[in-house]
Amino acid sequence: MVEIIGNNQRGEATKALLVDILKSVTGLTILASRPSGSMHYPKYFYTNGKLDRTKFHRTVRYAQNYGYIEVRKKKGEMTLTLKDAGQARALKYSLDDIHITAPDVWDKKWRMVIFDIPEDMRLARNIFKAKLDDMGFAQIQKSVYIHAFPCHNEIGYIRSMYGLESFIRLAILDRLEGDEILRKRFGV
Repeated sequence: MVEIIGNNQRGEATKALLVDILKSVTGLTILASRPSGSMHYPKYFYTNGKLDRTKFHRTVRYAQNYGYIEVRKKKGEMTLTLKDAGQARALKYSLDDIHITAPDVWDKKWRMVIFDIPEDMRLARNIFKAKLDDMGFAQIQKSVYIHAFPCHNEIGYIRSMYGLESFIRLAILDRLEGDEILRKRFGV
């Protein structure tokens, strides 16, 4: 059994980051967390229907050698703990994968992101703004961005991973004055 331990108060987020770290190490989706904290091994680790423990342990050893995870073994069980370097790597990898998907039919609602991130968190603010641009948000004022499609989960993930919960707000608007240009931009 492989157990994932969170090294901070965001246990579930840390587990997800550990999975992302191991994905980024191999470039594949290799592990999936179970509610019990244990993991099962996906197809990548099977050869001829048998678990290839060598592949798994090689991946874990790689992540450990680069300082992404801490590995503890006790009584045949392995405990993986995400380290700060691993969290940083996983965040970058995870952020690269976040995109907003357009639904088949627009619900005629605008999603507005408003933020006021302090100067001492400039790096997190710059990364957040860059990701908003990458996801296709339109900037309508200095710290106000808008999108036509649902993005609550994406914004929630980004703000929780960077500890920005108290600095970012998401509003859903039924009407926005002068939205003709935005409608053209988003194709709605």
